[in-house]
Amino acid sequence: MIANIRRIVRFRPTNGRNVVILKNIVASFAIKGSSLLLALLTMPAYIRFFDNQQVLGLWFTIITTLSWILNFDMGLGNGLRNRLVSALGENSVEKARGYISSTYLVTFGLVVLLGLFLGILVPLVDWNAVFNVSKENISSESLTAAVGFIFAGILAQLLLRTITSILFALQKAALPALLSLATNASLLAFVLLVEPGTSGHNVLMLAQAYALAANLPLVIATILVFATSLRHCLPWPSAFRFVDAVDVFQLGGTFFLLQILFMLLANTNPFLISRLSDPKDVVDFQVYSRPFTALSTLFVLALTPIWSAVTEAVVKSDFGWLDQLFKRLSVLAVMTTLVMFAFVPALQPFVDVWLGANAIHIDPGYALAFAASASVFAWNGVLSSIANGAGILRVQGIMLALGVALKLLIASTMTAATGAWIWVVVSDVAALVPYLVVQSVCLRRFTRNSGRCGKGAGS
Repeated sequence: MIANIRRIVRFRPTNGRNVVILKNIVASFAIKGSSLLLALLTMPAYIRFFDNQQVLGLWFTIITTLSWILNFDMGLGNGLRNRLVSALGENSVEKARGYISSTYLVTFGLVVLLGLFLGILVPLVDWNAVFNVSKENISSESLTAAVGFIFAGILAQLLLRTITSILFALQKAALPALLSLATNASLLAFVLLVEPGTSGHNVLMLAQAYALAANLPLVIATILVFATSLRHCLPWPSAFRFVDAVDVFQLGGTFFLLQILFMLLANTNPFLISRLSDPKDVVDFQVYSRPFTALSTLFVLALTPIWSAVTEAVVKSDFGWLDQLFKRLSVLAVMTTLVMFAFVPALQPFVDVWLGANAIHIDPGYALAFAASASVFAWNGVLSSIANGAGILRVQGIMLALGVALKLLIASTMTAATGAWIWVVVSDVAALVPYLVVQSVCLRRFTRNSGRCGKGAGS
């Protein structure tokens, strides 16, 4: 796959941009490859740590569901990413510092407001009912405390992960993957080294570990970046500029809508399965999902630096490069899809080796559904990376909104009718295919017609 990626970026006339992309891809493969290995090791470690399948399914559901709040940064991170690329391209330290300081200050205000709201809300909600888990498996006190710690950790992330947007703008796309690796390694070490107790105690301990492991790498990265590369752009309240905040917020507002819609498509499966079926089925979902997610992640790694490179290319009106890039990424997406489906017959042997005595029986039809789902999300990665970098957002907004409605309709009606949770996964495919077709046509028109096809934040 590296050889194919090297061919993708080996075209003129922008060798400098291609070199940056290739370096980030190679570094990301090395880092993310380690992360994928850790993710595979974490699953059997979690199964040993939790002796109750329903509680393990609950943990996966909690993390996935509560992480939705990370999308409520009003799109500021993505807005900063695009604007900072332009400011750095102009070598304007004042602009860059203004965008950075304004984003941090507005995000801090959002975190404070959300913290006050959640501080009141968390103790009042029956979380056992929300996650469809009995109080016999975990007490309401333990679950409420765990939810509180996770929310606190996520709110801290909401502010601190601004550094990842800055790293992307600096075209250091491999470093956010390194931060994720550090978090995953810390959680795996915790699960392997800490002696498990009762279900409630385990969930509470892991929630505390998650809050620390997710944020400490972000703190370290923030200190290092502003002590080195951006030492002249240190965020400070006096550098806040209302016009910069509005600029980032206007662009970020559109990204925010897209984030919410994509979250409803990509990150709701554990919650829907837990609600429409049973929390223990989330464990089976994870077993099917993780190998295919690992394969699609290898593909998405190649796309990590594309967004900011596309933004730079559009600023410089380098549409010939964009057209070649789109063609080559499309070829790579086809190859990835073939690999997904070729892996289906190997899934059962893989799971048998991976989970040993805890292996589940693989349904070939379910495996095909996961291969199709991973494939459409890989194709979405190509289209979104180029569209987001170019600011072509209207098509995404319309088609993703229709996709969310279609997903919820299919998932709820078919799961209720058949009792099979796999319809939640099938609904992903049905929701994304129309978007992939329409966005592909739009991007071909955009790259071939020098930016025409609805470019702009509202497009």
